Amino acid sequence: PVEAALSANQSVGFDVDGAGKLDKVVSVYVVNPKDSEKFAYAAVLLQRGSDPSKWLTLLESRNDTETYTVRAFIDLDGDRTHELWVNAVLTDGGGGDRILKLKGDGAEPLAKWSCGV
Repeated sequence: PVEAALSANQSVGFDVDGAGKLDKVVSVYVVNPKDSEKFAYAAVLLQRGSDPSKWLTLLESRNDTETYTVRAFIDLDGDRTHELWVNAVLTDGGGGDRILKLKGDGAEPLAKWSCGV
């Protein structure tokens, strides 16, 4: 069997949901062992401070050329829950930005990728 390692690109502590507890946002990836130009998996994960046993997948891709970085947390609508400004970088140097709004056990994009993704 082919093995691959999960790598963390970024780990940030921030009270994303306004619950008064530090949440953890982690950007991770796994290089495709058969094609180094692609990632077998890339994602932005959220661990809520109010329930540290549960990880939520906010954004993910499989067998693609992008990895993610959270640029900022922004409360766009004043509801005390912060939206996430996410950047995607492609292995060919392209990329784009997107805003994600937390919703239930995940997130939904507020618009399409800004460019290139």
